[in-house]
Amino acid sequence: MKIRNKKWLLGSALVLSPFFIHAQAPSFANEMDPPKSFKENIPYSMYGVGSWLENNHTITRGMGGTGIAQREKGSVNFKNPASVVFMENIALDFALEGRQNTFHLSNDAHKAGVTTLSYLGLGLPFNKNMGISLSFQPATNMYYFAQDHNNTELLGNHLVTHRGEGGLNQAQIAVAGQWKGIALGVEVGYLFGNFEKVKTLQSKDATTSLVNSAFIDKEHVGGLYWSTGALYHQALKKDKFVDIGFTARIKQDFNINHDQYTISSAVLGEQMLLDTINSQEDLSGEMSLPASYGFGVAYGKEGSWKVLLDAEYTDWQQFSFLNNRRGVTKQAMAVHVGTQFTPSKDRDKISYFHLVDYRAGVYFKQDYLELENAQFQSFGGSIGLSLPIRRTYNHFAKIHISLDAGKRSSNIPTLGAENYVKATIGFSLNDVWFVRPKYD
Repeated sequence: MKIRNKKWLLGSALVLSPFFIHAQAPSFANEMDPPKSFKENIPYSMYGVGSWLENNHTITRGMGGTGIAQREKGSVNFKNPASVVFMENIALDFALEGRQNTFHLSNDAHKAGVTTLSYLGLGLPFNKNMGISLSFQPATNMYYFAQDHNNTELLGNHLVTHRGEGGLNQAQIAVAGQWKGIALGVEVGYLFGNFEKVKTLQSKDATTSLVNSAFIDKEHVGGLYWSTGALYHQALKKDKFVDIGFTARIKQDFNINHDQYTISSAVLGEQMLLDTINSQEDLSGEMSLPASYGFGVAYGKEGSWKVLLDAEYTDWQQFSFLNNRRGVTKQAMAVHVGTQFTPSKDRDKISYFHLVDYRAGVYFKQDYLELENAQFQSFGGSIGLSLPIRRTYNHFAKIHISLDAGKRSSNIPTLGAENYVKATIGFSLNDVWFVRPKYD
């Protein structure tokens, strides 16, 4: 199926023959619902395991996605498990994300938006040489609704509808330790999620015979994964520093349990033949996620400014989902550049806005998606800031805000393009439970 042959309908209802409603199969009455207004109708998400989400911390998003070499004292850095060892306070992180997408195909433009949980994280620094973090993030999102009107000699005038929804989530624990400025971290997590994909054929011509059919696939994915990270910190003269980070995740396999259903009703003139239902349940399969590697460097002055650079590589030719690689490229690279500036950390001598962290960044990413031998790419920029909240004796917090805007497209205009804007608001709540009192 080629996207350029589809007409994406965001408001029209799909009316089906009654046999879909009365078929004796699990909850198929609503399988053919019209597109949901509160969902992102992204056609590209039908490939692979859906659209991969930007599940990094709001701080990272505001700097163009840089974070492999990022040290944070009061928040969890999801891009490098080794970074948790540099935290100085217990941190509870959570964020909400709003996304607005505009999909352009030929002369049509369709908008979709959604607001959702972005991440949850808890960082626990035990001492200056060891830390641990727990986190949860949505990893991918799938939702598409497409209709294609066909007219063939065999089937006559008929309507083909494609709909899918679902996604993957990840929950993980990271443990890190350091020695002489070199931190090593390991992250172990559980990846899980569900997908439902439906294709229907519906006759639009009463004078021809057609077997109205619905083909339904339901898939459940689950399995453990692990990744590693390293982060080196070197203090320089005059409070300057340089940090170097590295991350790696090898190819890993996950179990898939899936069900397949076919519902059909043959129509011959005015005569309705018997309905039939074919089903295969509890089928076993595998999903393989590819190896990925990242390198980052940061240079700056403690408490004042820093500049960061990340480079990432993913070997997508290792990907498969039930032995299917349709629409997935072979390899992809990404480059991120970001900066952060804080006017002053002295609370007693300057105004509130001198305490705010200001951020900006840009990025270029080769996408996992490839159609008609054309790989998609994303280019965009982001800005962000962190607003400190007045602290009490041993409690303090920050509000983080980021705004990311960019475009996703290929070098073939007929494959469409996607413009997006993502706004994230996050919170870091800190405590100093493990700080020992000092006495003169």
